[in-house]
Amino acid sequence: YSNETGWGFNLTQSFTNMPLKFFADFAGATDLKDNYIDAGLVIDFSVIKLYLPFYQSWDEQSVISDFDWIKERMRFEFSFNLNSISF
Repeated sequence: YSNETGWGFNLTQSFTNMPLKFFADFAGATDLKDNYIDAGLVIDFSVIKLYLPFYQSWDEQSVISDFDWIKERMRFEFSFNLNSISF
């Protein structure tokens, strides 16, 4: 948690003709001692994206140790194009 200026970079690299992407996130703040990094794969199903981190710098166990490690850290993103809906 920070009360000062925070910053972040989110990078994503696509692979051709595959729903897989590589991601890396970098974040920090002027009053924090450490910067935070995570990286992994994104499986992109258009409406739903599944983020599977393989590394998180802030965890005691920062790399994959077993499937439970991934299950506890995976994230979902839902996105809809509301412009295509007409009233």
